[in-house]
Amino acid sequence: MGQSKTDLLERFAARAEDRPLLGRLLDLSEAADHRGRAQPSRFLDARQQGLAAALLNAAGRPYLLWGGYEEAERRVVVLLPDSSEPPERHASSAGIAVLRADTATRGLSHRDYLGALMGQRIERELIGDILVGDYGAQILACREIVPFLLQNFTGAGRARLTLSEISPDELRLPVRQMERRRDFVSSLRLDCVVACGFRLSRREAAEAVYAGRVLVDGLPCEKPDRQMTPGQMLTLRGKGRVTLEQVGGLSRKGRIAVTLLVW
Repeated sequence: MGQSKTDLLERFAARAEDRPLLGRLLDLSEAADHRGRAQPSRFLDARQQGLAAALLNAAGRPYLLWGGYEEAERRVVVLLPDSSEPPERHASSAGIAVLRADTATRGLSHRDYLGALMGQRIERELIGDILVGDYGAQILACREIVPFLLQNFTGAGRARLTLSEISPDELRLPVRQMERRRDFVSSLRLDCVVACGFRLSRREAAEAVYAGRVLVDGLPCEKPDRQMTPGQMLTLRGKGRVTLEQVGGLSRKGRIAVTLLVW
């Protein structure tokens, strides 16, 4: 590493609670080198993913962010021993298992499943995305917690659950309805495009960016003035995704024409 561990932590651990996480990632990176194999972290939220990416890019360390599927919100960092291979080849090293919870009770929400999992005193970082469907839910989890879940996670509220592990190839992603929308923005700043894409006020969009709830191409960005370019995908946690498909000319009032894919 070009910079010392202490220097990197001083630079990127803005909050005291960030230091143990970032220190652990640097330790895992060194372990990947020494052992010659990929080392996965536990699941990180959007803000933590942004910190991890900034730290590891500055340290010049190869890594992969993976949550079990391309558009996952919660993801692990897979620290890689060798930068010569494409990171995507190491997705199977992320240590992520997929569990299917079947139930005859309809209407359970993401909150119901997450609340039941936390009621088992499971650390949040061991659980990834929870995909809810009419059959129940699919739960992405760190492999280390799977035996416990299979034995103990039998209900959510009053609903009885039948839990089983399935292959990652069997993961069923929610079907998203896509809409192509043509609109105008005052500029290509991140907050302007977020406001347009998610039908928010400019202030609401900026607050979401500052709060770390907005991802650009899968990575959090807390800079409302970041300039967007065609092809970039924006994710607003809890709201959906928007791709800036095209940028056109100016209207008579000087506003920029954009085409957005919303889903």
